[in-house]
Amino acid sequence: MELNNAIELLVFAAALIGVYVKLQVKLKEFEMRLVAMEAQIKQVEHQDDRIIEKLDELYQKLMDIQVQLQNKQNR
Repeated sequence: MELNNAIELLVFAAALIGVYVKLQVKLKEFEMRLVAMEAQIKQVEHQDDRIIEKLDELYQKLMDIQVQLQNKQNR
């Protein structure tokens, strides 16, 4: 009987260790995905910032052209 109890305890402990290892692997996997997604988000934000800067430059150039045209009309 004691041998059966020891074997059952050993199997139970092995099962717990297996579950723990699987959970740790999944957590690491999710962490890696999260890091990758954060890097992708930073890249997209950087691209958005560049686009906004270019749009601001275009807007400023258009405003300058508008002022020049108004000046020409006023002459």
